[in-house]
Amino acid sequence: MRGSKRPLRTRVVRSRFRFGTSRFRRPWMCARSGLSQAAFAARYGFNRRTLQDWEQGRVTPDAAVQAYLRVIDRNPQAVVSALQG
Repeated sequence: MRGSKRPLRTRVVRSRFRFGTSRFRRPWMCARSGLSQAAFAARYGFNRRTLQDWEQGRVTPDAAVQAYLRVIDRNPQAVVSALQG
């Protein structure tokens, strides 16, 4: 029918990290990957101070950065090879 509204299809995706009111924590970002803050920042193109701000809850990553972090979480080697090549 023309002009009728369809219900939105949604699904819940559970993430290993949370944004917003809770802090974006280092155990996921650095320790889980076995990297120091400096190494994680250098490998994935972040400023180390920005990582510290996320950890302390002073700043929340924007939507694009959150998506990038999810890709790092799911396939870190693909991100590394894309950044190198």
